[in-house]
Amino acid sequence: MRHLIVLLCCLMLAAPVGRADVAPEPLMTGGNNPSPRAKTEVAMVWEEVDLRVSAEKNETTAVFGLKNLGGSATEFEVGFPSYFEMPLQDFSVTIDGEKHLAAVKKEGVKDFRGRERFTYWMCWTMKFEPGQERKVEVKYWVKPEVRHELYTRELSEAMQGKLCEMNSGYVLRTGRDWAGSIGKAVIRVHYNESVTKQNLTFGGAKRNWVYDPKTNTDTLTLKDLEPDDSSDISYSFYAASPKERAETLTGLLKEKKLQPWSMQCLLDLLEKKNALGLAKEDLAKKTGEILDLMTEQAYDQAKLSPGAEDVVLKVYRRALAGHQAAQDAGGARKIAQPYEKFMAFMLERDKAYKGKGGYKGREYAQLEVEYAKVVKLLEPAAPAKE
Repeated sequence: MRHLIVLLCCLMLAAPVGRADVAPEPLMTGGNNPSPRAKTEVAMVWEEVDLRVSAEKNETTAVFGLKNLGGSATEFEVGFPSYFEMPLQDFSVTIDGEKHLAAVKKEGVKDFRGRERFTYWMCWTMKFEPGQERKVEVKYWVKPEVRHELYTRELSEAMQGKLCEMNSGYVLRTGRDWAGSIGKAVIRVHYNESVTKQNLTFGGAKRNWVYDPKTNTDTLTLKDLEPDDSSDISYSFYAASPKERAETLTGLLKEKKLQPWSMQCLLDLLEKKNALGLAKEDLAKKTGEILDLMTEQAYDQAKLSPGAEDVVLKVYRRALAGHQAAQDAGGARKIAQPYEKFMAFMLERDKAYKGKGGYKGREYAQLEVEYAKVVKLLEPAAPAKE
């Protein structure tokens, strides 16, 4: 009897990366759910997966116990999938303690949307005697996927690696087509100095992760697992702590290298996450200082998107209100000068909406009122009467 079976372990989640469990018929199904259900008498008795997370590389060690439950010998091809956009680095496979070579194959059918889930496969042949259990160990590393948000597009590549959120995970759904359920699955996430437990967030369904401070790991143990689409594990992390990110963005702000969406990110870190761990009064003072620095930035207003322009407008508005609340006339006038120029540009550009109804018309009228107040603030003070 000859089967074609795939070992889909540990490809990173989130396109184009992925980590995945074993699934039958790899070159025939492309790693997608086979229909009708693939037939095999080989079961995954257990699996242990160790994920070592970092911004530079995610190292994976996946060990599987595979057992032939049938009454006759069987031979099959085992395949480990890879997306061509995210190659497996330093890939190795060991079977019962002996290293084996893997051949690269390109095949796989398209899913119902016309997409090939997996494109390349690392393949090797295995044999099982009746009742025989064999151990397969796979090792490799891949780069994590960087999640690009609005503010990250404004940063240099070096800064993106330090400040951006990164994604990874482990796909369990592809283990659904082995004989029976997966007896026991143990998945461990190993933290380190650059990626701490506090910097990592698990996504998807809530799991009973158990943290061990001695080994600095989170462990998930699943028994008699019958994987489905909700079984997959995902997580996101930062290479820097909230405090480090806030301090880095503040440094860029002082150098006048921070653009609107990055400024909004800095404000969120300060005010929503209290990244600097300040008391209420100290946080308000620090936020005021940051807003003042933001009003000193140079903006090419003609190139700002509407959303980015709104970020800057709110910065001016908040900075001015802060000085007025503190009865700091000099500080208020200093903010009002670039604020007036910023609004004047907006009014001149959008003057077609002046006097008209609808949202744009109302928005224009509100800006006119705001502009008039700032202009009045900049008028010379009347001479004192003798």
